[in-house]
Amino acid sequence: NNAVEKLAVRVLSAGQLEDRRGLLEQIAAAEQTREAQRRLERLSVVEEERRQEALVTTGVREWRFAVGTAQYGSGCTLFFHSASGVMVEVFHGNGWFRFRPHQAGSVRWCNSCGNLGDSDFGAPDVVTLLEGGGGEPVPLAGLGPLD
Repeated sequence: NNAVEKLAVRVLSAGQLEDRRGLLEQIAAAEQTREAQRRLERLSVVEEERRQEALVTTGVREWRFAVGTAQYGSGCTLFFHSASGVMVEVFHGNGWFRFRPHQAGSVRWCNSCGNLGDSDFGAPDVVTLLEGGGGEPVPLAGLGPLD
């Protein structure tokens, strides 16, 4: 404010004026830093949106999923990565899953404690569907709870 500046020159000593100038410079520098951070955050959001668009349009996002029922009636969702052949079968409600690390890999199970064992997929019809190109693409935001 121009009036404040004129008054400051009249009532403050030379040392006080120097201190005031230093504080004003610090305030201006802090504001520039905050503005730079806001710009960087906006840029990061735009970059993430562009990256997500690129994933969709270039086919990099190759995960598909389908919901089914395992052999003992429990609901499950299977995820398939078409480029690598990775398949994951997640059981709804108990934290167990089965997985295949690549197309020619053997199927393993893992329980909620992290124990592993040999297995077969519980919903072979869904495996066939996904390997045949069926199912739906996994949304960028994910699926949310699976029960």
